[in-house]
Amino acid sequence: VATSYNNIGQVYDSQGDYSKALEMYQKALKIRLEIFGENHPDVATSYNNIGLVYDSQGDYAKSLEMYQKAVKIQLEIFGENHPHVATSYNNIGYVYYHQGDYAKSLEMYQKALKIWLEIFGENHPDVAASYNNIGQVYDSQGDYAKALEMYQKSLKIQLEIYGENHPAVATMYNNLGAVYASQGNYAQALENFQKALKILLEIFGENHPYVATCYANMGATYWTAKSKGVDLSGFEEFSAPRVFTATTVGNGTPAQEVGMAGEYVMLEFADWTIESESSLWAKNKEMRGKPKTIVVMKDGIISQYHFENTIGVQFGYKYVGEQEKQRIHKAYKEWKKKQQ
Repeated sequence: VATSYNNIGQVYDSQGDYSKALEMYQKALKIRLEIFGENHPDVATSYNNIGLVYDSQGDYAKSLEMYQKAVKIQLEIFGENHPHVATSYNNIGYVYYHQGDYAKSLEMYQKALKIWLEIFGENHPDVAASYNNIGQVYDSQGDYAKALEMYQKSLKIQLEIYGENHPAVATMYNNLGAVYASQGNYAQALENFQKALKILLEIFGENHPYVATCYANMGATYWTAKSKGVDLSGFEEFSAPRVFTATTVGNGTPAQEVGMAGEYVMLEFADWTIESESSLWAKNKEMRGKPKTIVVMKDGIISQYHFENTIGVQFGYKYVGEQEKQRIHKAYKEWKKKQQ
C-alpha cells in the first residue's frame, strides 16, 4: 500500500501537481514509519521524495529538513560510500545553492562527487552532473576559471557517453558559452552557443523553449559585444529571420494601463521602425524619459500607443523564420498605407 501511494505520488509529481504528490508521499511515509521504524531505506526514500516536492515548490527550508533526515538514515544503513548517500548530498547541495549559500552548496556537491568517483570512476553521467553542479556554484561566485574547468570536465564525459547530439551536451555548450560571455570572450561564447543551437535544432526542431533560450543567448552576446566595441562576424545572418519583441512586465505600468498584455512584435519606436538597421536597444536608451509613440503587433493585430515617459515592457529578440518575418513586414507596410 505504501509503495502504491509512493507511485501515485510520483505521477502527481511528474504532472506538477505538488499538493497531491505531497499528500501521497506523506501517506506512504506514515505507513513505512509504522512498519519499519525510522531507520529503513524506504523511509529514507520517502523523506527524499517529500524533499523533492518541497524543492519544486520553492520551500527550501522544509526541503532541506527532509533531505537531511534521508541522509542521516542512509549513512547509518549504507555508510559514506553509497550512491543513495551521494544523491542526498547532491540534493542538499542543490537546496543550499538556491538559498545562495554557495560555500555549503560546494561542500555538499564535492562530497557527492567524491563518492561517485569512487563508485563509478570518471566516465559516468552522475560524475558529469556533479562537475556541472560544481561549475554552476563557481559560476555564481564569479570564479569563472574554475567554472570553466568544471564545465569542460563535464562536457568531456558527456561527449564520451552520449556523443555529440544529446541535450546534456547542448546544456554544457550553453553553460560554457555563458562563462565565456561573463569573461568578455564573446567569440568563444558565440561558438559554444552555436554548437548548443545546432544540437537542439536537430533534436527538438525550431519551436522549443531550449532553442528559444539559445537564440536569446546568442542575441545577447552579439549586442553585448557590440556595446563593448567588439564586432562579431555572422550577425547579419543571425538577425535576418528575427524580430524585436516587447513583453509587458509588472503591474500598474503605463503599458498595462493602455491595455497591453503579453508579448508583441515591435514595429515602431519613436523614429525607429522594424525596417531600420539600427538597434532598438540603442533607440530605447536614447529615448529614456522622453515622450514616444510605439507601434506593435500581436496575433496579427497592429496597435499604436503613445507614452510620455516609461512604458513597462521588456525588449527581447525572437526567431520567427523568414516567411513569418516577411508576413510581418507586409502587414506593417499595409498598415502604414492606411495611416497616410
